Amino acid sequence: MISDGEQTKQRRPQKPGLIGGPSESEEYMAFIFTFLKKYRLASFVAIFMMLVELSVELLQPWIIFRIIDDGILAGNLQAVWLWGGILMTGAAAAFAAGIIGTFYASHASQGFAYDLRSKLYVTVQSFSYAMFSRFAASSLITRLTGDVSQLQDTIFMSLRFMSRVPLLVLGGVIMSLIVNVKLGLLLTVTVPVLLVFLYLVMKKASALFRSVQRRLDSVNGSIQENLTAIRQIRDAIGYVPQEVLLFSGTVCENIAWGDEHATLDDIREAARQAQLHETIANLPNGYDTLLGQRGINLSGGQKQRLSIARALVRKPSILILDDSTSALDVKTEAALLAELETLSCTTFLITQKISSTMSADLVLLLDEGRLIAKGTHEELLSASELYRHIYKSQFGEEALQHAQSIH
Repeated sequence: MISDGEQTKQRRPQKPGLIGGPSESEEYMAFIFTFLKKYRLASFVAIFMMLVELSVELLQPWIIFRIIDDGILAGNLQAVWLWGGILMTGAAAAFAAGIIGTFYASHASQGFAYDLRSKLYVTVQSFSYAMFSRFAASSLITRLTGDVSQLQDTIFMSLRFMSRVPLLVLGGVIMSLIVNVKLGLLLTVTVPVLLVFLYLVMKKASALFRSVQRRLDSVNGSIQENLTAIRQIRDAIGYVPQEVLLFSGTVCENIAWGDEHATLDDIREAARQAQLHETIANLPNGYDTLLGQRGINLSGGQKQRLSIARALVRKPSILILDDSTSALDVKTEAALLAELETLSCTTFLITQKISSTMSADLVLLLDEGRLIAKGTHEELLSASELYRHIYKSQFGEEALQHAQSIH
């Protein structure tokens, strides 16, 4: 964890990702647990309720012993009712104490985690660039999330279970000696052996846990680098889907959604490239004209061109048009494709219209998801029966014969 004074504090050399030595570790833990002082009352109530719950559990075998010996074996029904009532009352008290203890333990641990995480966030915000170069971003993310959550869980477990388990073992041995001396002596011998075994397991687990933490820092760093690369790739791509998505707002706002930093000149240039500028100029309020939900007050072709302008305002290196010229007339589509040829970007045009593929550098002909043929428009017109069939269905037999005679 990182304290406020860490920026100016001289530190001893230490292993990567670990606290330097025992004294420094104690120093850090003392600082961390100062955040728990605010919740001392809640912690005290949680521990007290745990002790109540534990006392009832330890007394239950002895109470059952009294029911059997003083009541059932002696034929004393009054003793059975007496000790049975005490047993039921104790169980109810333990149940209530467990609920109350869990509530206050959760309150203390979650409040501690909230305060600590807030303090860490404020501290990180005050870091200089030199400090950020010293602590990797992936490491800071782990500290703010995973490490604080682990401390929260540790405090909760301490208030509810960690302090309870040794007391339960000790109390269980004492009660077994009271109920049956031989059984108590057996437990007195076996319990220390189990404790030593548990200590060895925890020591091994602690080393593995530190190793996992170091690897987690590395994973966080890799994920952050990958996300950064994905964002860069995404920023370089302009994509126009088949289904036009427009929002309630002005024309200008809808185009600017492609690039929140775009200027009005950028927006107008993108609209001009998408063959939409003149249409917008004729609207009642120009670029400030409000659009209805999903662009209800625009035609299908106008919606597609607005969506294309949104992609172009990004100034993409790769432009993907997914059947996004289907509603354009031949003249407008031709002007749009001619404009796209002047841009310094690679354009992928997915279409069912032959008119859109005529000027393409490469045409990939797909049928049922399979690549049937590839080449230029002229090459496919000569070599592909399916391409000729599509051409004929769109332009007619006479146009096909004329195109074949030319090529």
